[in-house]
Amino acid sequence: MGGNTKLLFSLAVLLVTVYACTSSESVRDEVRAVPGSTDGGGTFKVGKPYQVAGVWYHPAADPSYDETGIASWYGADFHGKRTANGAIYDMYQLTAAHRTLPMPSRVRVTNLENGRTVDLTINDRGPFAKGRIIDVSRRGAEVLGFRKKGTARVRVQLINGIQQPEIVPVSAQPAPVQPVATQPVAREPLGIESQEVGSANRIFVQAGAFSNIYNAQAISNQLAVIGVTSVTAVSAGEKSLYRVRLGPIVSLEEAGRLLSRVMAAGYPDARVVVE
Repeated sequence: MGGNTKLLFSLAVLLVTVYACTSSESVRDEVRAVPGSTDGGGTFKVGKPYQVAGVWYHPAADPSYDETGIASWYGADFHGKRTANGAIYDMYQLTAAHRTLPMPSRVRVTNLENGRTVDLTINDRGPFAKGRIIDVSRRGAEVLGFRKKGTARVRVQLINGIQQPEIVPVSAQPAPVQPVATQPVAREPLGIESQEVGSANRIFVQAGAFSNIYNAQAISNQLAVIGVTSVTAVSAGEKSLYRVRLGPIVSLEEAGRLLSRVMAAGYPDARVVVE
């Protein structure tokens, strides 16, 4: 078979393998999952200072965040309802609520009582009980081993360094509006844009194409923990889309590994692109 045919066949096998790997761990929970919910859903949001029970909280990006305290969990009473950043809360997903970190942010939570560790996506606000620093989903509490106990002493570390997108003022232009969605507006079918790989070709993993540049910048920051990211503008009729990509990547094997991690981070329509 020709060079292009071999490449397309090998990439198709790669995508099937990646999909199988990323989906096998979630079979147990898919039956009860809330339709349309993912741990990366909702809009990017930092938020203004707010007050609860007489205490003021000041949301902010803090790349060095590392805190020890008490974790609790929340479940059925909030299952299927909207979180603080607009995502649908699914108690069977690995998510959590935090008082001040940007949403979404990724944190590593370690149960200091049994040594268990899990990475969670912050997409809600809370908890507000004295001494508690994070409120994890039911699934998170199960993985950390404290669902029956109710609380545990934990360490919470920010692992992706996500920050609020920079807004650059432009003369005679209206002020930028808040992002309205972090999901790609143009959802292209899962596939591969490719040609024969040669010395002049470059390989990328594309997380998605977004109509709002601030969303694209936020997602680029979120995925920077996985690899080198970039945001590029492309024309889509009369509008512009902003592609978030990782790369260039040295091999198809490495692209497969990165694709698996990007899909697991909440971007199931990510793809390998060769150009």
